[in-house]
Amino acid sequence: MRESVLHFVWKNRLFKPLLLKTFDGKPIEILHPGYQNHDSGPDFQNARIRIDGQLWAGNIEIHVHASQWRLHGHHLDQAYKNVVLHVVHTVDIPPTDPNEPPILELKGYLEPEIVNKAENLLSSADEIACSNQIKNVDTETKRAMISRAAIERLEHKYQEKAKVLEAIDYDYHKWLLVEVFNAFGLKANTQPMQSLAMRVPLYKVVQLADERLSIEALLYGLASLLPDKQVDDYTEKLIREFYYLKAKFQIDDCLPAHMWKFHRIQPVSFPTIRLSQVAALLMRWDELVHTVFKKPNLEHLKKLLSVEASSYWNRHYRFGVPSEREFPKKVGNDLIHRILINAIIPLMIGFGKNMDNLDYQNIALEWLEHLPSENNRVIRSMTTYGFPNKSALESQGLLQLRNFYCVKKKCLFCSIGYKIIKS
Repeated sequence: MRESVLHFVWKNRLFKPLLLKTFDGKPIEILHPGYQNHDSGPDFQNARIRIDGQLWAGNIEIHVHASQWRLHGHHLDQAYKNVVLHVVHTVDIPPTDPNEPPILELKGYLEPEIVNKAENLLSSADEIACSNQIKNVDTETKRAMISRAAIERLEHKYQEKAKVLEAIDYDYHKWLLVEVFNAFGLKANTQPMQSLAMRVPLYKVVQLADERLSIEALLYGLASLLPDKQVDDYTEKLIREFYYLKAKFQIDDCLPAHMWKFHRIQPVSFPTIRLSQVAALLMRWDELVHTVFKKPNLEHLKKLLSVEASSYWNRHYRFGVPSEREFPKKVGNDLIHRILINAIIPLMIGFGKNMDNLDYQNIALEWLEHLPSENNRVIRSMTTYGFPNKSALESQGLLQLRNFYCVKKKCLFCSIGYKIIKS
């Protein structure tokens, strides 16, 4: 018997509805099992119970064996002085100290079928423990759990991104810049992109909004991606412009060139291409800020993000190295959706939380429902088991469900697991 199963049974009151009695024979009524505590201290807090007619409010501690109370040193720990009931599976050693909380032995009140189903899920060797039973769970339950998981994932993303916001003294425009740069970097170049964004003098760049070459020169120069010497007319102009801007803006902190990755990524995702696309987006910066923070509009945001690298990159992936094919390097729908899902939507949720405005969070969730589902190995695998996946909200939920519930065997915290155990 796992202690986690006892927690699950207690939280959901999945024991036989008989007249409960403490180990010493006093009738007990559970008015409220309390709220599960995932930190240190008693397992459940703010419970309400009635023992022998006396109302008690306090904490609940749960163990498999009664002897674990003393084994864990709770009798000496002040954090456990407000425990009003000690819930155990088995009283292996009868209590002798009258100052210890009364004991409820659940062994005789448990439903064997429920316990067995819970234990089977937790002991399953399958990555998705419920893979054989998921088909029997109704779609409404699955969708509700996936939506819950998606919101958790967005909250986790915001908590991570909030560290950046704090580091830049709650400058929301700079925060947007950092997150957009991160998204353009994809997985391979996220770190250098973030470092570059932190170096970009945003409010000086905005003044260059009509001068694309200047913005590109500043980005390539700060990124240390410019060639040491001119290799063609375009690079000559970039180098000359960067040295002018470097002196004008007093720039002396450029990114080390070795941070950038070109190996094992598609050429269209090379940082040289992405920075030219980012430069095009910076020319629309005021409009982007307005569309995110002032008047959110999904379709207009998609159009703003649909930028194209400058014409030089139609025939290049690296400076001075012409390619065989010529075609424009425009940001495609897949990248636009990634930027929205991984950067802008979590940022909007964080902005709404900080401004105490739920409208932004509701808009962000609505956008996720309208964006198409992502397509990667994990999501494809989850859909083969019968999980619904009709939107980006559900694909985000599936990622959270798999990584934070299924893989970690948190079946007892999952609505789908609860449904299977109860069925």
